[in-house]
Amino acid sequence: PGVGTCAAVGVEGRDGQIDAVALYFTVVGTGTTPRDLRTGLGSLLPRYAVPDRVQQVAALPRAANGKVDLRGLGTTASS
Repeated sequence: PGVGTCAAVGVEGRDGQIDAVALYFTVVGTGTTPRDLRTGLGSLLPRYAVPDRVQQVAALPRAANGKVDLRGLGTTASS
């Protein structure tokens, strides 16, 4: 609850492995934290399907056509 939009991307971690990173932004005034989202996903999904990291962002990067910019998503998740 409170998540406006979200997306997941694979990003190379410090150990060289690919980490699943979920990026999301919240609906104004809800205050959903990354911990809240991981806990919620953990109650709905099998453990292997829960992202390694959850990161709140101001907005998901968009391409000129309005779709989520996948290249920009990876850059956002890496930072």
